[in-house]
Amino acid sequence: MKASEIKQKVMDQIGISEFDYDHEIFESGVAFIHMICGEMKYIVRIISYNAKYWAWWNNQFQITDLRLLEKNISKTEWFNAHSPDSCIAYPPDAMFEETYAQLITEIKKEAELC
Repeated sequence: MKASEIKQKVMDQIGISEFDYDHEIFESGVAFIHMICGEMKYIVRIISYNAKYWAWWNNQFQITDLRLLEKNISKTEWFNAHSPDSCIAYPPDAMFEETYAQLITEIKKEAELC
């Protein structure tokens, strides 16, 4: 299923606007960075402005949404699933750890070039 189809199904199922959907991607992505990096402002800034991070985050968001759509979730459940407390839990498999590790390695290499 394409990203646009996933997005549309979620918006239709839980009754939110495209703005709300996109805003949640952004807010949860930033919250995830802060949760992982804490108060390391330099690292937070590097990651939050990194296109590779956002491509990865959008992919993780879509994987989560596919799983949530299968469960016929409510609006509240959808927002809760994308809260900072839930970010680290999804996707709950080895792919998440591997993808995250690759992302951080690439971002560190880019930071060294600055």
